[in-house]
Amino acid sequence: MNGPEPNIRRILVALDSSSTAIHGLEAATGLARRLRAELQGLFVEDDELLQVAALPFTTQVNMTTGGRQPLELSELETQMARLAEAARRRLAAAAERDRITWSFRTVRGRIAHEVASAAESTDLVIVQGGRQGGSAHARLGLPANATVNRVTRSVLILRDGNRVEGQIFVVFDGTAQSEKALRMAVALAHDSNVLTVLLSENTGQNPTELEARALAILGETGKTARMEHFPITTLATLCTHIGKQETGLVVMNAGNPMLSDGDIASLLDPITCTVLLVR
Repeated sequence: MNGPEPNIRRILVALDSSSTAIHGLEAATGLARRLRAELQGLFVEDDELLQVAALPFTTQVNMTTGGRQPLELSELETQMARLAEAARRRLAAAAERDRITWSFRTVRGRIAHEVASAAESTDLVIVQGGRQGGSAHARLGLPANATVNRVTRSVLILRDGNRVEGQIFVVFDGTAQSEKALRMAVALAHDSNVLTVLLSENTGQNPTELEARALAILGETGKTARMEHFPITTLATLCTHIGKQETGLVVMNAGNPMLSDGDIASLLDPITCTVLLVR
């Protein structure tokens, strides 16, 4: 029952100027190194913000003095160019350090649209999740679900300050897509990771047979994992269960019924882990 191995050859990382982007970059380079993939950086100049800046009544507030002054379009464009160059330098330094093939480009447009468009030529997209602050022009800063709902590739959603380290949990319900998620989790796991397979008891399948299928896939790869049976019925159940444990990554099929409403934020907000949605 040999199945296809995960074929991740190109990874897209949406970069900005924030401190959390540094963690995103570390996760991206770590994955690219582990999967021997090319890393593609993307910086989006927010067209909506530029349109607002062009309005005659738009002002900006100095966060130090509290003073107001007109927001000049040319000044904002200069700031964006500087931020893009800083992001490019960070990507170049990290990729060259880890000897990863890389590229970088800056585009102008609607952020979610541009990320989704760029993702079509890649295999995995990395975005920041959770609730984030910061000015719109100083960071990519879009809610994760605004992008995830548009992207047709696998998406890694990083919580602020998290890297892909620690335990790896993978939701397995016996479907072909959950088998793909399990193979992806195995590909990402290394010796320092503890891999746990969460076996859903609400699939209508015999629990023993379900575990046997997961063990067979693991046997093909030579990896071992903890098996855990429990009823996964809602996102809240999963979040509560995972939130009780120290974990670095949850891998699940993007078509899982728990995500049928597309409410990715409800998965990320209650727990402090990174989520990989496999497509």
